[in-house]
Amino acid sequence: MDEKSLYAHILNLSDPWQVKSLSLDENAGSVTVTIEIAENTRLACPTCGKSCSVHDHRHRKWRHLDTCQFTTIVEADVPRIMCPEHGCLTLPVPWAGPEVGIRCYSNRSFSHG
Repeated sequence: MDEKSLYAHILNLSDPWQVKSLSLDENAGSVTVTIEIAENTRLACPTCGKSCSVHDHRHRKWRHLDTCQFTTIVEADVPRIMCPEHGCLTLPVPWAGPEVGIRCYSNRSFSHG
């Protein structure tokens, strides 16, 4: 299993999500996992399930559980879809949420400490 497949499994990623890249910063003691979806992917409305086009993206960062001694940061341009019935909605991500307990840093800066 390669590194991207390992992190995809750890983060519970499934189509259309995939690990784009991994970056290890030994000086900062961190590993950054960048997640993406393929361009021109139609996504389901989280409310009604209707197939929708991507409206735009919001860049987000999350502090995930450590990878051994390294702080793990997950980042992604999270798509917002345009549903004809429900309007513009942010797509939920499989690696974060109340049941996962991962903290979102949004667009604010943070320290690796």
